[in-house]
Amino acid sequence: MAKGAALLASPISVSEEAKEEARGKTKLQLVIKHEVTTAELEEMINIRVLKDKTEGVFPDKIYAEAVRFDGAWSSGKKQIGERPVIVDLLLAEGCSNSFEINVYDEAGNKLECEPKQFSILQGIGELESQDFLLPAKGLEKSKKAPSAGIANTTIR
Repeated sequence: MAKGAALLASPISVSEEAKEEARGKTKLQLVIKHEVTTAELEEMINIRVLKDKTEGVFPDKIYAEAVRFDGAWSSGKKQIGERPVIVDLLLAEGCSNSFEINVYDEAGNKLECEPKQFSILQGIGELESQDFLLPAKGLEKSKKAPSAGIANTTIR
């Protein structure tokens, strides 16, 4: 039941207009593109800086680090900019993996950024296929097309 609720809620997104209104313009604005759910234990994110959406002056060299909330893993610092940079993540198995993004200048001083965190739900693809794929009577193998079948709509 909990996995079903998580699947239902995970793809819900906030409109771009609402995101724009909520932005803290004095913080370094980032775009973080990632999968919301995955069956993989390693995932890639795309991260870039939105300097045109940020007020103030920021250093030429900016570094970002993704740190998993359990503290057991960090991406290390990667230089980021206005062009997308790929950062590899290591996920904990069978749970929601939340990450904090830390941003630094070249001297190692921490900069405020937004968004500051994101989550990826790991393990969704591990549900048995029989829970989702049910045979339909009348659509057996080697039938000539077009075929007609009766679907069993009872879902466990």
